[in-house]
Amino acid sequence: MEGDSEVRKRMAEMSAKSRKAVMEGGSSFSSLGSFIDDVLDNIGSKEAKESLPN
Repeated sequence: MEGDSEVRKRMAEMSAKSRKAVMEGGSSFSSLGSFIDDVLDNIGSKEAKESLPN
């Protein structure tokens, strides 16, 4: 069953790449951090606008 071993090999490669992406400094880790920063900035901007007098 050489097909099975090839599939297992590819899954192991994808697993390693996925782990690397979510580690600190990885692409997914960085993207999530940027997303959180953007959300917090938008919340802060909204709160600042709401506190301004009309």
